[in-house]
Amino acid sequence: MNRHPSHSFAFAGLAAAAALASSACPALLQPGPKGHFTPTPGEAAAPAPDAAPAPAPEPEPVGWIIKVHNVRVATLRSGSSDHWDGAVADVATSNAGLCGVVGALVGGVAGAVVGGPAVAVGAASIGKGVSEALCPESRPLARERDPQAPDLVVALTVGDQTPEQMLRTPSARDSYEDAFDYAFVVPTEVIPPEGVQLRVQDQDGPGDFETLGVFHLTLHDLHDGLVQPMLVLSDGAVLRLELSVARAPEPSQQIVDLDVARGLQVVEGAGMMAGELVEIRAQGSYSLAKDRAPVGPAGGGKWKNGNIQEAPFASAEHGAALAVLGLGQRIDKLLVPGCVQLTTRYAGQLVLGINDTGTADNTGKLSFTIFRRVPTAVEWRQTGQVSACKLGPR
Repeated sequence: MNRHPSHSFAFAGLAAAAALASSACPALLQPGPKGHFTPTPGEAAAPAPDAAPAPAPEPEPVGWIIKVHNVRVATLRSGSSDHWDGAVADVATSNAGLCGVVGALVGGVAGAVVGGPAVAVGAASIGKGVSEALCPESRPLARERDPQAPDLVVALTVGDQTPEQMLRTPSARDSYEDAFDYAFVVPTEVIPPEGVQLRVQDQDGPGDFETLGVFHLTLHDLHDGLVQPMLVLSDGAVLRLELSVARAPEPSQQIVDLDVARGLQVVEGAGMMAGELVEIRAQGSYSLAKDRAPVGPAGGGKWKNGNIQEAPFASAEHGAALAVLGLGQRIDKLLVPGCVQLTTRYAGQLVLGINDTGTADNTGKLSFTIFRRVPTAVEWRQTGQVSACKLGPR
């Protein structure tokens, strides 16, 4: 017996109304997942109350670090029994440049290794510290060289550069395999649709390069490289090319205070990458002998016979602030009379000091501020060109 006929009527009425609505507008009441109803076509579905918002996409990097690790090539030219080079070893280049100057100073003035935000200065001889940092050619070879092996080098280009403008690793002389561990910085805005191009080459002379294999890295490839510890590629006579990819770091600044009596000094932890913009600012007052008037980063001492006898230092003001970036013969040499900047051609060490080969009687301090960032497209294509700093906030 139904004790509540009015309620029964109400439920029956609701059921009839629902059936009528379903027959007239079936899309309005079609059951969806989890009991929700599918909306009329053209209407936006209301988000589920417990749906998490989609993560924002990570912005495109301003630039990329492409690091060349191990390279291995075939012992013979493709499809032949010919070796890459002749059986007679090439004449090694002389230990000229700043390496020769540093060698002459071994055992001379006390130097230092400096670095870090607090700038910790430790004991090291100028000859040993700077020579080992700048002149790897002077170290004994760990293995025998085959003169018939190629002089391996890896070049990087975005396709619109002359051979002289390309960034390159140092040459691994007479080598079928070498671990370069050499880093390039490439701004995103210069990368064309076909990608960055890497060429493994045999360097037969200062401007004579024979290409053994060519590799293209598009932006898609670079993004894929971010989630892989190593990219391993091969092409032509290149059996193995190992690369790693990383986002270029944010701009950074480091302040280094130097005692001008301690000679040329290596900035510890400031390993430079090829293709990054570096701004160097020098400030301070110091004397080039205990009884002489103070000078600043522009120098001004009259004893130019005490200059470092290497361009551009030999004819510059005595005692002027200077910086050297790179390794071995592949170095950028800068006078720093106030503030200068350049996009680096070479990876390697940063050495700071003053234009003076006899520093033991100098007194005073010199402060360098080093600012580093990804260059613009224009700056990146002007590697090695020294200019005055651009004014602006840091």
